[in-house]
Amino acid sequence: MKAREIKELAERAREVCERCNLDPYSVELRRWELVLQGPYDPRSEETLYREGFKPHSSHTSEDGTLFLVFKKDDVRVVLVKEQ
Repeated sequence: MKAREIKELAERAREVCERCNLDPYSVELRRWELVLQGPYDPRSEETLYREGFKPHSSHTSEDGTLFLVFKKDDVRVVLVKEQ
């Protein structure tokens, strides 16, 4: 991956975070998909819907933590809801 591509992805991540009220604790690139993971906040969930993100999947870990996954194009947002 070239420096220019990394800079563009970082800019996209920043824009998504600002528009969707996200304060992620991880941002990574997986197979050309930008993945942002952060704490659950009802405002973030509402904003994701408004920004055109669709629910993609959800799962619960053994300790009861809920992972809500939203997707739009090549951006995936994972909201983590501690139980």
